[in-house]
Amino acid sequence: MLKEIRETFRYRYVVYYFVYTGLKVRYQRSALGYLWTVLAPMAYYLVLAFVFSYGMRVTVPGQNYYVYMFSGSIIFGTMANVINQSCMIMIRNENYIRKIYVPKLVYLINQVCYEFVNLLMIIAALLILGLVSRQINLSLNLFILIIPIILAALFSTGIGLILSVFTLYLRDLNQIIPVLMNTLFFATPIMYYRNNVPPVINTLNEFNPFNYYVDLFRLPFHLNYYNSSNLFLVCTGLSLLSILCGLYILDKFNNRIIFKL
Repeated sequence: MLKEIRETFRYRYVVYYFVYTGLKVRYQRSALGYLWTVLAPMAYYLVLAFVFSYGMRVTVPGQNYYVYMFSGSIIFGTMANVINQSCMIMIRNENYIRKIYVPKLVYLINQVCYEFVNLLMIIAALLILGLVSRQINLSLNLFILIIPIILAALFSTGIGLILSVFTLYLRDLNQIIPVLMNTLFFATPIMYYRNNVPPVINTLNEFNPFNYYVDLFRLPFHLNYYNSSNLFLVCTGLSLLSILCGLYILDKFNNRIIFKL
């Protein structure tokens, strides 16, 4: 596992050029260019926020619903994108895997960095809008955001590694995982407040790892919203467990991947 990490670090320039080229090509002929990275998800979540806050009259005690919903949605959406894309990451890069040597971890790191760079752009837009509309207060506490971002990236990478290998043996996972992630999106307290649902839902969410990452990410926006020390320890433990399991699975099946493509 350590060898895979060292080799991946040696090929870090591949990750840089993948993210740079991916963003450049994606918006190459677009009038608004990189702004679509922010505008597309913001517009989608804005519609959801309007429907739930006005249509279904969902409120969050003592908090702005839009900030509450946006902060939870963007971190969950980024993690879900990584996990959904990871299922086919080895299969999509089959030509590279067969022809040139690049550590297989690099292919997933490319996707993780790409999605989390998009997340940073969305966070910047969210902060600007929140400060202009006076829904978010400028504070040094906002720098705490780097902690949940790093932990979420590690957790997503670990889960992605496991799924990228298992999908080679069970291709149906590529169809199952997006459905599961959509289910978890509505099961996680993102669109609603945890006290507005039956106790059984909150009990089930104790076994939902995304619930903890969403709450940790919301902390800088809503201080004292949750027991931050326990939340930090839980997310750290889940991230370490996820990345270690992912690296172990990759190391164990590394030499067999080429035969399953």
